[in-house]
Amino acid sequence: MFTSFTSHVSDGVLRLLMSKTGIDPQRPSCIAFLRQELQDRSGEGPHMFASGTNPQDPKLTGPVLEPHPVVLEGSGMAYESKKLGNGKLYVRVDMPGVPKENFIVSVTNGRVNVTGKAPGVSHDSGGRLYSGDVAMFSTPIDIPTRRIKTIAKNGVIRLLIPSV
Repeated sequence: MFTSFTSHVSDGVLRLLMSKTGIDPQRPSCIAFLRQELQDRSGEGPHMFASGTNPQDPKLTGPVLEPHPVVLEGSGMAYESKKLGNGKLYVRVDMPGVPKENFIVSVTNGRVNVTGKAPGVSHDSGGRLYSGDVAMFSTPIDIPTRRIKTIAKNGVIRLLIPSV
């Protein structure tokens, strides 16, 4: 039985700290139930990656994006890009846990890169570092990052990248 719980929401991450009494080691806990439910949905288990490897494994050659298993409405993907009618490129990248002041956008050799640092909070084992190229110009040109409109809120960064 749960005796209490505390919740904290920040930068797109919900953290729950639950206290439980009367734990019977012979009976599965709700944590095991949730883990099994996620495994049943994905078919790969809650801690497996689509490539079948650990993201730290040097054999992993690139990002594999999978839909989020519990998103019910809207895009379940962590990345979205589309060309707008005015020629600009719209990019959305989900980086849960990254505060708006921890996003960095850079342009080098025509590649637009986004980096975000999510600090460890409360009982988290540590922070996360996100980094990746989100767009590429047709020519290896560098443009000032001030020309890219950046909106960061709740662990999501949105970019409006001008055409060159």
